[in-house]
Order: sequence, then structure tokens, then C-alpha cells
Amino acid sequence: MNRTASVFSVGLFCLCLCAAAGRTQEPAAKAPDAAQDPVLGEIVARLQKAEAAAKTVRLELATEGHMPGGLDFRTHAVLRVLNAAQGGMAAVQSSAEYTFADGLTGRIETVKTPDGVLINEQNPTFGEVFVRIDKSIVADIEWAGRVLQRTDLPGLADMRAAAPLGSAMVADLARRYALRPLGSDRNARNGQPGRWYGGDRRPGPGIEGEDPDVPLADHVELFCREPDGAVLEIVYLQAGKVAQRIAVDQLVVDEPMPLESFKLDDKGKRPLPVKEHPPMWQQIEELLQRAEAQAADAVQRKELPPEDALPPSKRK
Repeated sequence: MNRTASVFSVGLFCLCLCAAAGRTQEPAAKAPDAAQDPVLGEIVARLQKAEAAAKTVRLELATEGHMPGGLDFRTHAVLRVLNAAQGGMAAVQSSAEYTFADGLTGRIETVKTPDGVLINEQNPTFGEVFVRIDKSIVADIEWAGRVLQRTDLPGLADMRAAAPLGSAMVADLARRYALRPLGSDRNARNGQPGRWYGGDRRPGPGIEGEDPDVPLADHVELFCREPDGAVLEIVYLQAGKVAQRIAVDQLVVDEPMPLESFKLDDKGKRPLPVKEHPPMWQQIEELLQRAEAQAADAVQRKELPPEDALPPSKRK
């Protein structure tokens, strides 16, 4: 993998950092199957209840990882989530800074509000990128995510935002890894009581949307704190070596967070419409094409209602 591709991959990873799950790109989470430890199901249910009740959540995360070719990187990210009164997300803001081992750095910040999405990236390869995704395009992207059961959506980083305490992470990891409670001595992290879980990747083919240039982790471990079960650390390993570590440095619930605070410092610049930014628009178009094809098949199999066969922008 060359440096340009690596920088682009890490930039995408930072955009989706709060959705991290062992690869830079991941599918939608499903509940742990019945073969899993029932405690995991209880944790997911408890987390979902707490996430629905939270008015606001602020997360600070640190990540270290290894890209193919020996390219090591570190990131620091902040995620802010404001829940709407009816329980949905009213606004999300994420920012991440990434650094390669050789000192190359970048930064990406996104804000999602009912008006759409703004993305501002300082990329060491492409320079500054300031993009706007209109709310109608956001609706189409979210529709595609539901059809394809994916959360690694171009321009959107919703997995951890929609489940900021980690319920979707636990469910998704339990689906892909044979998780079990680790030894009885693994009951704390930095003095915080909780439980470590771990397991090997389940056998089977790769998952749609996974980046073929990024190796799969063959083992994962995660820490759920007590009493709420919030996920504070995930460690992905390949052949016994740490490939990626994601750690929550701070998690604050229900602090004041007015909607007006969700904004980017545009320094007087106008964002470029996403259709005029080829790298991201190409990703969005490919995503929508795959979703339309899969939706058409799902409608024929009566797995999807006919009204959901097309993205919202194409419906009459």
C-alpha cells in the first residue's frame, strides 16, 4: 500500500473512528446469537436502554494501529452526540487527528445536523478538503446503509454516534468473534471495575465493504465497565500481536450541549458540494448503486416493502 493510499485510508478510518470494529470499514451490528454468552446479550440490552435515556454523550478516544507495509499511526478523536427529544440523534460532531510514525499528520472534523453534513479535512496528501453533503443526499446514504446493513457510510460515522456507550460494538463483535468472558483475574482496567471479553474470529468469508488492503484481526478483546457495561477499550490482534487498540479516555453523559454548539470553524470559506469532490462522490455513487441492486432483489423476495426499493430522492 503506497503512502497516498495509506493517508486516504487513515483519513477514512478517522472519519469512522467511533464506529471502529477491527477494520476501517464494518457492516451493521446485529444482536449476539443464542450461542453467545447470555451476559453479552444482557450488556447490549442494558447499554441500549442507557443510550436511549442519555440526552448528550461526549467521548474522547485514542487509537494506535498498524497499516500494511509497516506504517504505524496514532489518532485522537472526540465525539459529541446530542439526542433529539424523540430519541433520535439531533446532532453529531466528531474530530480526529492522526499521526504517522514518520511525523506526517492530518486532521478531519465532521458535523451532522438536520441540515446535512459538513466535513473539513487537513490531509497531508490532498491538502484541505471542505465538503458539504446536502440533507437529501444524507437521507439516500442512510437508506443505503439500512439496505446493505452497513454503517461504514461515506461521510457519515454513525455506529458509535448512534450507540455511544458501545451497544452496537458489542453486538457486532459478538457476531463476528466467538466472545467469552476472560479469566476471573481480568476484572478491571486502570482501576475501573468491569469485565474483559475475548475470542477468535468466527470462520467464514469476508464481509461486504471490508477493505482488502487492511488485514483482518484474528482475535479481539474488549473491556466493559461496571455498572453500565460501557465499552472502554477494544484490542484487535493478528497472530498474537496488537494490530489496533482503541481506548476511551473520557466518557461524559448529560453535560450541557446546545444544538448551536455543533458547528465548524469555516474561516469564512464556502464548502464544496460533495458532487464536486470526486473521491467521496464516487464512493457515494457506488454505495447507492449497490444498495439499489440489493433492494430490487429484496423486494422480489418480499424481504423489503416496494416503497423502500429506491432511495428517498428517487421516490415520487
